[in-house]
Amino acid sequence: MMPILLNWPFPIYSYPLFLGFAWGIAYSYSLAVADEAKIDIFKFKMYMLGLFISTWIGAKIFFWIFSAERSSTVITSINFWMGGGFVFFGGLVFGLIFTIVHNYYCKLINIDMAAKLLPGLCLGHAVGRIGCFLAGCCFGKQLHQPLKILGHEIDKHPAQLYEIFVLLSLFFFFRVGFKKSNMKKIQIILIYLMAYAGSRFFIEFMRADTVRGVYGPFSSSQWVSIVMIIVSIGIYIRERSRTLITTRESI
Repeated sequence: MMPILLNWPFPIYSYPLFLGFAWGIAYSYSLAVADEAKIDIFKFKMYMLGLFISTWIGAKIFFWIFSAERSSTVITSINFWMGGGFVFFGGLVFGLIFTIVHNYYCKLINIDMAAKLLPGLCLGHAVGRIGCFLAGCCFGKQLHQPLKILGHEIDKHPAQLYEIFVLLSLFFFFRVGFKKSNMKKIQIILIYLMAYAGSRFFIEFMRADTVRGVYGPFSSSQWVSIVMIIVSIGIYIRERSRTLITTRESI
């Protein structure tokens, strides 16, 4: 596609550029939410710095675990840590763990605040996938009928565009649909996890991402999606049951 957007006065690569845009947009959105919630901005910025580092490490570790090349030489290389090759699920899992631990000690990002930050996550993720599309990575299986996109003839499933559509739908859904919702914030977070994992599971059938590993009938991302869906459904049912019991007791 367009791995290099500009060549003058120096090469500007699509993927790192849009990865920066993704973080910048998510950070700006989160900062606005924190300001509205009257959270200490300095403490919030420190949280975001820790979140950035933990998600970067998680995305890289998952890539190393699930990729074909898992030698110690690779994981100790600076090129591995600073170059391409990320797994979003790794960043998501490590980010969730960091947020839980951070809130345990600092009491800054509770469940309600985490739910309010979800639209920023979805929007930033969608922008990051634009970088994937332009760089020409993460494409899917062969198409029977090529598509014409941005003046280029695409002969493979544009899996990145499918995911961008899902992420933008989730952004508007959480930004608008849940603004006046009486649903518990933890249920909103669980809906995000189930919706993204479910959509990613089906997109993976068209993605053909052998780099990150295929184990049995499913890819590594599909296995992670299955685990995430099962765990999220279990927690959702438990929270729903608690809500119903509380409602009955109050009647």
